[in-house]
Amino acid sequence: AGISALRIEVPSAQAANFVLSQITMKLDGAPIKIQSALANFTQAGFSPTDILAATPAPGKGWAISGGVGKTNELVLIFQSPIPAGGGNLEVTMLQESQWPQHLITHFSFSTTAEPDVQSRAVKPEVPAKVDPAKPQPREALADWLTDVDAGAGPLLSRVMVNRLWQHHFGRGIVSTPSDFGTRGERPTHPELLEWLAVEFSKDWKIKPIHRLIMTSSVYLQSGGEAASGPQNDPENMLYWRKTSRRLEAEAIRDNLLSVSGKLDPKLRGEGTLDSKSPRRSVYLTVKRGQLIEMLQLFNAPDAMQSIGNRETSTVAPQALAMINSEAIRSWAIDLSKRARPTPETKLEDAITTAYEIAYSRPPSSGELSGMAGFIEKQSKGRTGNTETAFQDFCHLLLCANEFLYID
Repeated sequence: AGISALRIEVPSAQAANFVLSQITMKLDGAPIKIQSALANFTQAGFSPTDILAATPAPGKGWAISGGVGKTNELVLIFQSPIPAGGGNLEVTMLQESQWPQHLITHFSFSTTAEPDVQSRAVKPEVPAKVDPAKPQPREALADWLTDVDAGAGPLLSRVMVNRLWQHHFGRGIVSTPSDFGTRGERPTHPELLEWLAVEFSKDWKIKPIHRLIMTSSVYLQSGGEAASGPQNDPENMLYWRKTSRRLEAEAIRDNLLSVSGKLDPKLRGEGTLDSKSPRRSVYLTVKRGQLIEMLQLFNAPDAMQSIGNRETSTVAPQALAMINSEAIRSWAIDLSKRARPTPETKLEDAITTAYEIAYSRPPSSGELSGMAGFIEKQSKGRTGNTETAFQDFCHLLLCANEFLYID
């Protein structure tokens, strides 16, 4: 009997993920045709059969994220057995993925002549049958978390509504959202926290709480100064005015995509490392070696650990990036095309449309005349090119505080 398959074993000593893009084999210089590839474990979104493609794809191959630290095997089954007696077997493994730091460093080869090699190849485990009469672990955990009488329901509802309040106001009713214990801060408005928690625990739906908070008088109040406010409550702990709050880094990027008309609203699916992807920022894969510069500038958190509060800094590189970024300029051009699709569109109408798209409001009479003057001035500096001057105006809208902050 000849050799019918090659087994590649990756031991537990392989301490990092890798991506094998392609594997080819030759016997005494003659190519060996591979019928199929089987693996005992494969990272989600990858397939061992990807390595059999004639041309390796950057995002395809055999990867083991989720199985690192365990013994993993890949079995390559030949289309026809090869002679077992002598000969030079040459194996070429390519690692040409878009993640150059993901390399295989520990592996060994072995050949087999067993006729049942396909049955020997380790396959993914099939989940055990579920007993419908017995609560499953996740279901039991969910029941305990939402049990307001004998479980964690009271604490969960308080923590959740506090996080929602923090999302809208920049600071929670309890200013230590990750610590409701003895070392955490006391709530500034305990009765309000209790009432919101009870409302939330009635049906455990988040949207009604968002609506309740955003239609409240405290959320709808202005950010103007009161006569005695700064003296009696300089930190605005009692919410006597609306505090201006900057959008999170991901929301800024999503907002730029939205007003430019380029946002892809598709839900679910694989993430991506491409910073130019039109999908929402939640689908951007976070890798420590390939962080997205724009998100980092606006205080995107470290994904290696959970945090209760995001830092918010205001530094010069943020403004410089908004002004000089090619991506921002590209989105501004797209916004200008939405606001003024044809040169025949009146300038005043285009300015109004741009304001409504970017700020969800029409411009005041002063803003309208001021921006018309700005476009005229820019047009003169650009040798009469009104289209480019209007793009400058749209770029200005995207760089303004009103676009980046919630007042």
